[in-house]
Amino acid sequence: MQCGPCVRKGVAIDRQRIVPVTQRDPDQGTVVDRRPVPLPALTGLRFIAALAVLLTHYNRASLPPLLRTYLDYGSAGVSLFFVLSGFVLAYNYAPVFAPARRPSFTVAWTFWRARFARVYPLHILTLVLSTGVLLLLGRHEALRSLALAWIANLLLVQAWFPSLPTWNAPAWSIADEAVFYLVFPALAYFVLPRLVRLRAFVIAGIACWGAQLALFAAGRAILTTSDLERFILYQWPLFRIWEFLLGMLAGAAFLCLRAGPDGRDYRGVATRGLALALIAIIVIPAVDMALGEGGRAATGEWQIFKYEYLALTPVFVLLTLALAIGRTPLHGVLEHWVVVRLGEASYALYMLQWSFLAVFHRYDPPGAGVTLLGLVGVTIVLLGAAYLTHRYVEVPARRALRPRPLVPWTIDRKGSHLSVPQRPLSTRRRRERIRARKATP
Repeated sequence: MQCGPCVRKGVAIDRQRIVPVTQRDPDQGTVVDRRPVPLPALTGLRFIAALAVLLTHYNRASLPPLLRTYLDYGSAGVSLFFVLSGFVLAYNYAPVFAPARRPSFTVAWTFWRARFARVYPLHILTLVLSTGVLLLLGRHEALRSLALAWIANLLLVQAWFPSLPTWNAPAWSIADEAVFYLVFPALAYFVLPRLVRLRAFVIAGIACWGAQLALFAAGRAILTTSDLERFILYQWPLFRIWEFLLGMLAGAAFLCLRAGPDGRDYRGVATRGLALALIAIIVIPAVDMALGEGGRAATGEWQIFKYEYLALTPVFVLLTLALAIGRTPLHGVLEHWVVVRLGEASYALYMLQWSFLAVFHRYDPPGAGVTLLGLVGVTIVLLGAAYLTHRYVEVPARRALRPRPLVPWTIDRKGSHLSVPQRPLSTRRRRERIRARKATP
């Protein structure tokens, strides 16, 4: 299946974000605005991923073994975040970097500034908060090492240095995301446009996962110490970018499906894909528990269950695509307004958890884990704090730092080219144009 053989891609940039527009061939007589429709189910899925990571960080010694096994796999929620990040960015921004014209650094710079406004303010807040909390609780590392680690955290480069102490532990994934954002415009311009059939997306996705497994096997063979191995294989950006790439491929494939024949119903395909993904999410931890430590050792250098994200990454790609292409029975839950609001606050939940849990576990009885009642109580408190932080800190800071919108790319009605203005309009000039349009009868 080809991705809309009679469709040319352009872009328009509104007051909020860069969004793609699809122009039908002029022979068909119409120009259709195909801006990305919201995907609230994926926003709700972000909350599930953040909650899974949070539950992983509790001391689970007192919980039943089966529940502990499934909570151990909550760390794979980071992988789901990476897949969702690649998917959403490709869905919203890939047509902006389509090679209808030569690459524009202005557009790439606007994209990077928008990502900075999205990520950095809350990162600074949680870094300062965790610094205060951990200093009050007591740090015993050398002052020079702590200072270097703090600067690395501030600059979001801590994921490259394995020997530095931790300040806000979850921020390592944001350092990885910073690398992904940096390379996204090049990937969207040079890689995605060359995949014109769904079969090519499938082959590219298998190749990405295979490359990740091959790098993992090489790392297991080369790395000697367990701490260094855990850091490199779990946190290093070069080992985790493949999940982001798989998400990008899924997002671009979804754009292909949307650009195809109108009116096609993918509900059945989406439901079957969702069922397959949920079965895999249930079965993989169960197989891991059945193997036990002896079974894990028998898997040799691969040890795919030791790092949960390896086994679950393709499952998360399938889950994301299934929720995007058609309505499923799970949409009623994920699109509930409470879940969507918590999904919007998932970044705050993810970044705040370390400071809260550091205080909470400080007063745990020695050798005892969190009780189920304590787990629920602390989670509710943290959810409330995350929502308030998102609403009153994250969103206002993002609006304040959001870059000035660029002028829309104009589409030549003859279909010969896309003309791109070289300079953005000033606020005064933009208001003058708006008044002139309103005054026109």
